[in-house]
Amino acid sequence: MTTRTELLKRAPPTVLPRAGQRVLCAVSGGLDSMCLLHMLEAWCEERGGQAAAAHFNHRLRGA
Repeated sequence: MTTRTELLKRAPPTVLPRAGQRVLCAVSGGLDSMCLLHMLEAWCEERGGQAAAAHFNHRLRGA
């Protein structure tokens, strides 16, 4: 199983927030969005930053 640390090491440095930064993560509520938010929040917390979430509806599902 791939760990959070291993995944974050693969991310381009320009994608992840720098220490102390605040970041807004658009999430749809799906599993992938929640995993992204969880990882981003942990990344920011370890570096003195903050992560916030904003709901984004892709409108991919029918009524």
